[in-house]
Amino acid sequence: MTTPLRDGIEFSVSAPSPFAAASQVLALADGRYVVAWVEDAVHLQFYAADGTPEGEALTPMNIPGSTGAHLALAELADGRIVVVTEALSNKGGSGWDIYAQILSSEGDALGASQIVSQVSKHTQFDPTVTASADGGFVVAWEDARNHGNQSPYEIVSRSFDSAGQPLGNDMLVPVNSQRYQVDPASTLLADGRLFVVWMEDTGANDDGGIRARFIGVDGQPVGADLRINSTTDGAQFDPAVTTLANGNILVTWSDNSGQRGAGSGTDVVAQILSPQGEKIGGEILVNGAFLGQQGEAAVSALPDGGFVIAWRDQQTAEDDASGSAIRAQVFNADGSVRGEAFLVNSLTGGEQLDVSIAVLADGRFVISWTSTASGQDAQIKAQMFDPRQMPVEQVAGDGGETLVGGAGDDVLTGGMGNDKLVGGSGLDTLTGGEGHDTYVVDGLGAQIIEEDDEGVDVVQVTGARYRMDDNIEQVKILNRDGASVSGNEDGNRIEGSIGDDALNGGAGNDSLFGNEGHDTLIGGAGNDRLEGGEGRNLMIGGLGDDVYYVRSAEDRVVEQAGQGRDGVVTILSSHVLAAGIEDLIYRGFGEFQGTGNGLSNLLAGGSRADVLAGLAGADRLEGEDGADRLFGSLGRDVLLGGLGADTMTGGQGTDRFVFASAEEANGDTITDFGQGADRIELAFMAGGRFLGDEDFTGKAGELRYVQSSGRLSGDVDGDGQADWVLIISNRSALTLDDFIF
Repeated sequence: MTTPLRDGIEFSVSAPSPFAAASQVLALADGRYVVAWVEDAVHLQFYAADGTPEGEALTPMNIPGSTGAHLALAELADGRIVVVTEALSNKGGSGWDIYAQILSSEGDALGASQIVSQVSKHTQFDPTVTASADGGFVVAWEDARNHGNQSPYEIVSRSFDSAGQPLGNDMLVPVNSQRYQVDPASTLLADGRLFVVWMEDTGANDDGGIRARFIGVDGQPVGADLRINSTTDGAQFDPAVTTLANGNILVTWSDNSGQRGAGSGTDVVAQILSPQGEKIGGEILVNGAFLGQQGEAAVSALPDGGFVIAWRDQQTAEDDASGSAIRAQVFNADGSVRGEAFLVNSLTGGEQLDVSIAVLADGRFVISWTSTASGQDAQIKAQMFDPRQMPVEQVAGDGGETLVGGAGDDVLTGGMGNDKLVGGSGLDTLTGGEGHDTYVVDGLGAQIIEEDDEGVDVVQVTGARYRMDDNIEQVKILNRDGASVSGNEDGNRIEGSIGDDALNGGAGNDSLFGNEGHDTLIGGAGNDRLEGGEGRNLMIGGLGDDVYYVRSAEDRVVEQAGQGRDGVVTILSSHVLAAGIEDLIYRGFGEFQGTGNGLSNLLAGGSRADVLAGLAGADRLEGEDGADRLFGSLGRDVLLGGLGADTMTGGQGTDRFVFASAEEANGDTITDFGQGADRIELAFMAGGRFLGDEDFTGKAGELRYVQSSGRLSGDVDGDGQADWVLIISNRSALTLDDFIF
């Protein structure tokens, strides 16, 4: 069977820091996962099932003193999370104490952090926590209680109910508590019992061994201590444990006996146990052909009965020249290897350590670790993997979930909520159901089933081609190398990426966004919006009243005659309308020069001094704010200067100069008024009495014109004073018939 596939790329969980360490990853029942680590405090980052971060990292534990280098977390039966860590709080004179904090499923603190131990006068380290079947949890830790032995550490546990209240006192886990006992780890069994393992100095015959004991559902240790390791030479240490899907127990640890073959130094070893603690088969050499210093393993059970073990490899190899690497191996339920061992980390500089692993609800797994590139700060990293070989069938509930397929022909079905269905490769069938669903597909192989009126749905395309399925409204290209997307009969929104994309809206009123790259946008039928973005873009509107948003001087706009009234909106400092385009609107903040074509154009400037030229056709020129210059050229043009001291030239044809207020008229100049042909529109001048060159009489709405100077003025309010003045610079004659009121 094949080695697991990387699911995405290696990613950074934390920012670089001198103190980032002790990463732990926890899979949640709803398909998400959370990575926790210690820095200046305990940090948690939540992720959706597809690896998308959910918000920013949280620091929900308010603990006095410094946080230690160990932490653990578990999900409770109701979806809440419990986090335990050590802190130098000096409570009760102990120095180091174990603290627990219950969080909501979103990471919000529920109540205050509390000291776990009943007795806080002894130093306490290295906690582990396991959810119990009744909704509570059990914490175990190293405790320096002095029994007169040479090394005082022993393993102690305490049980808590679902409200975080202790159930009884601290319990000594080992039967023999007179020996050096450290590195506890625990797992919940199918019948509700717990299985706790630890490293113990077992006496003169060896340097240390792996011991274990059951804890009953009542929180009391049960039976005798069990010895897990068979090899007794050297030290056995760093145990980890998990419960397999078939109910068996898997324990793994580090062995520095040197008895595992030529060149062996420290190895990773595993042992399968029955639910009663009986050994099944012999010890398993996890690191296989990788020799030298191998250790610090983490383990997690797969839903098919197998398991995956990750560990730290400190031996330089061809595929990783760093000081240490993270490797992993998948095993079948009987302990036989599945595929080959594989390198987890992509970064091959510095040290990789503090490995943690969790299997997600859908069978994929996440590995996290601490990475220290040479001479740089530490950083928490993670990588997702997909070991699934068969097609995946998953059905979401009604709360809005993320379902992730694999390499096969998967069937993913959403529920009532806003679901995210990630198909992967293969001929997948994705059904969103009600809600605003998101689909992630790699191209034409996926079939998306959406009924009408089931929300606004989005497809994210990772492949090279995609044709929109029925009732899909939006598409976003994730492929950074470029992709081709064709729309459906609905009004679609299609967004490109940084590559050279080809977007075809098809029928419907579509919105196409090229974003970065040299893109091709085709609107098709309907009233479309085409926005090329950066790059050298080709935009073809097609039938309908289309609007082009031009941001690059290298953009090319193509329209055929008779395909609707189309427009360009631009932020460029100048633009000349291509053939077939009627309207030009400026939306920038500087001065603008806009030029029309042979059609009847609408040209609109901005807030600065713009120059608008209509050329042929019956054009409408709107200067807006600023001291604009408007040129109608040929045709029956309408010129609106707007605010500012504007200069307007109608050109040939019967033109109309429009002023909406005294403020717009004041200070403007008309250069070529044609008496008897052109008109001046002054709708704000109620009454409209033309006096020629006579003085104002004190009545509202009077106009006065001195032909020798070309000065045209108006009294709006009847106070006998000119409220506005404009200049007819060609000093044309004027009569009342030249005005529209």
